[in-house]
Amino acid sequence: MSAVVFDRIGFGTETTQVTPVSTPRPRDQEFRVALDRYIAAYIADQKRRTEGGNAASQLDGE
Repeated sequence: MSAVVFDRIGFGTETTQVTPVSTPRPRDQEFRVALDRYIAAYIADQKRRTEGGNAASQLDGE
């Protein structure tokens, strides 16, 4: 028998923000807010990757 151990890995998409429980929103509004957050995080990640790629290509040219 072997033991399986999992270490928790934090991801950039995880958040500690707590949604308010006192005023529940309709599901479509919750979906739209979550989608907007996802898209904003995706765009920010793509910008970081592009900037990192540009920095690496500049180093290659030197």
